[in-house]
Amino acid sequence: MTQPRSKTRSRKMPIFKNSVVQTAVLFSGLICATANAQESEIGKEFVRVAACAKAKVVSGDTCSNVKVEFDFSGCDSALGKTNTSRVVCVSNSIRARASLGGFRAEANFKKAEDGWGAVEWSSSGEVKSYSKAATGAPVAAPAIAIKSQPAVSETVVSEQTAGTSERAPSGADSNLQFSGFIDMRFTGYRSADATVNEKTRSGFLQEDGALYANYSKGALSALIDLPFSRNGGSTNADFSFAKSKAQAVAKYAFNENLSFSLGQFDTLYGVELNDSKDRVFGNTGLAYSQALPVVHAGAYVAYTDKGFTARLMAANPSDRQNFGSDATDASTEYGVTFGYANEMLRAQAGYLTRAMTDLAGGSANRSLVDLLAGGTFGAFDIDLQYSIVSNPQKNRLTDAATDVEDPGTALFALATYKVLDNLKVGARFEKIEKDPGAAGYPEATTFGAAVHYGIQDGITLRAEWNDTNVDRKSATAVYSESRWDIGALIVF
Repeated sequence: MTQPRSKTRSRKMPIFKNSVVQTAVLFSGLICATANAQESEIGKEFVRVAACAKAKVVSGDTCSNVKVEFDFSGCDSALGKTNTSRVVCVSNSIRARASLGGFRAEANFKKAEDGWGAVEWSSSGEVKSYSKAATGAPVAAPAIAIKSQPAVSETVVSEQTAGTSERAPSGADSNLQFSGFIDMRFTGYRSADATVNEKTRSGFLQEDGALYANYSKGALSALIDLPFSRNGGSTNADFSFAKSKAQAVAKYAFNENLSFSLGQFDTLYGVELNDSKDRVFGNTGLAYSQALPVVHAGAYVAYTDKGFTARLMAANPSDRQNFGSDATDASTEYGVTFGYANEMLRAQAGYLTRAMTDLAGGSANRSLVDLLAGGTFGAFDIDLQYSIVSNPQKNRLTDAATDVEDPGTALFALATYKVLDNLKVGARFEKIEKDPGAAGYPEATTFGAAVHYGIQDGITLRAEWNDTNVDRKSATAVYSESRWDIGALIVF
């Protein structure tokens, strides 16, 4: 559900703040002490040699599911790659170890969010190499730590791919692994629309969740993503399961740069990702719901090199498992994205189009132009989106039956600030004009604020507030709604 346009994040308890921090410090100290003691586990028969092994994080967004690949070919040409045999968690960092053919290696990585919901692991220092039958003289640790270049994500928004690697948990040697998340909230909802039943949107809500199954072997990886949530406005205790944003996709990597994905996968467009665990705001915004697709059933080719990413896609019409029954809108949809990302800046331009019949019976095209830009400046992140939707069948704003309406637009702005490693605050503003979602909205705006507080790896408390004002082409033209949520996000 590789965002919103889901593809992320937390809360605080002021009364207990000092005790919580003190406990966390003591606990972290115990972990660090344990980690230091584990240095001896390299083995007395192994000696440090000049760095010959390489390591990189290939998947995972938490310490419990991260997968690190080691390459020992630089130590011995007869050796190849192997996965981590052990991971030690130290705060928001990991220490990974592996052994192969008489060599052992140790690598350190630090976790950082990219500002659009995805997690990146940056290498910290060189990969320490050891040999049982030393092929070179032991070397001492460098006096000054070597700062490695942080890894650049596969795409501009790393979870905006098929998701076949981002969520794959490891820690075990099995090619098939399972993971998931639960997003439970207590919600208060108010609406000025008398036709809306506020009670069905308030209370303890199982708002989002998913079960993931990942497979990886050689160049092939695959993901089955089964989302679940409360069943809309139903008052029964039943779930909506595997609806709207489910994925079943396989990916084949021809090499480090080129890959091919086939199946049903999360959209390649927009800032907000499909799964609430990957978004700053648990509730998706106007741009997500009114301007963007959720999933695509089809195939795409991706090419990445030195931070640049290009993707070319062919699929069914957005959010459909087939062409559909409407003869006026039943053709293949084609899409392309071009992006770039480095440690500080990120940007993507995307285009999506398909042929369809307009209201007058002529030939036309439905299209989406999606422009993204963002940056990370220390603890501060900002991300912007501007989307233009041209729909030849949109006719909700005028009284004429066959006129062509102007394209609808959606503006999205998101700012977040990391107060502490486990405390983040965010603000969101959105505005849509000329009814991009063909919902009869000439204009709508929304404001929101969010707070994330991480208790431990895999458990985050989250609170948010959203206020929306909508101008509708109807008898009751203008109305407003507001919603606040307090909840817990559990990732496993």
